[in-house]
Amino acid sequence: MSVRVRLKIDGKLYDVTAVLVQDRDEVARLRGGESPIVNTVDAEGNESVTEEWHYWRLYQRNVREYGGGDLRATR
Repeated sequence: MSVRVRLKIDGKLYDVTAVLVQDRDEVARLRGGESPIVNTVDAEGNESVTEEWHYWRLYQRNVREYGGGDLRATR
């Protein structure tokens, strides 16, 4: 899933594409090993989901990328 959004940082507007990170293992790594689904158990032993974390990657739009995005140094 991806959406186009405008992000304001320090008074500047940026056009970005936000892409949902769908792999829960990757989200767990981003959270320092903690699960993106947080459960609690009440006094009666019933388990319920209390938190569900979602992470998004942001890609700036309308910015020319030079070298095809390859980060290797050229001589």
